[in-house]
Amino acid sequence: MNTQASNVLDAGIGRDVDDITNAVQASIAAHDKVEKLKAMQKEQQYSDEASQEKLKEWIEAAEKEAVYADDNMQKLFAGGITKFQGHMDRVKLAKTDLGSRENRLKLTENRMSNQQTTFEQLKSRNEDMELSDIIIEYTAAYNAYQASLQASAKANGQTLLNYL
Repeated sequence: MNTQASNVLDAGIGRDVDDITNAVQASIAAHDKVEKLKAMQKEQQYSDEASQEKLKEWIEAAEKEAVYADDNMQKLFAGGITKFQGHMDRVKLAKTDLGSRENRLKLTENRMSNQQTTFEQLKSRNEDMELSDIIIEYTAAYNAYQASLQASAKANGQTLLNYL
């Protein structure tokens, strides 16, 4: 049918999926970082005031990173819906095109089958005739042809006055 997946599915789909996957992974990593820093805050080795201040700064930065990653992920999901709707539209269009080609192919197949049947019937009728019947039909047609030629020659030879 000459419809290939490359006509429908392009590299853009893979890039879109990769972008969303990377955004989700970045968001997960940012939230994990926040959780690890909060866990470090509770550990005994970081209980001094200088370490706690530094951890608070890092937690604030990590929370900003997590918010940014979540926002980026949300934007990619929102844009991804539109992009994937476009991809789905191309798939639907290809399916429709393929269906119409299939219907045309079936119609052509039916027409060719009917023509084959008609041809085989004509061939069978011609091959099943007796030689004597063929000669009789040919002679009758030839005699009718010769008679029409003679009549037209006789009519052409006469003038209008002689004809009347």
